[in-house]
Amino acid sequence: MPAWARSGHFNAAKILSKHEERGRYTISVQEFTRAVIFGDHEHYDPSTSPIANLFDISTPDGREHFLLGNIGGFIERNANGTDQQRYVDAAPLYEFDQSLGFNPTQVN
Repeated sequence: MPAWARSGHFNAAKILSKHEERGRYTISVQEFTRAVIFGDHEHYDPSTSPIANLFDISTPDGREHFLLGNIGGFIERNANGTDQQRYVDAAPLYEFDQSLGFNPTQVN
């Protein structure tokens, strides 16, 4: 069973009941996302969640709130590959973000 299916945010009893009643059950995007993001925790825990907090910062630099979104945009614009496993060389990413005034520790 996948980890998200063992989450406390994943109501197995409700799903089984609806499946018995209707013969099927479709997990909603909200239900699935909540289970994946929170995992076994009641609230979001960045140390265990596979989903990054988009607004997390590592320094007192308020501009850093936008860094992860900026990195995502850079990757989207510069990714190489034809399938969903698209990659970007790290050096140009660091160069780009450093040109915006971020230091390598923040980019890490």
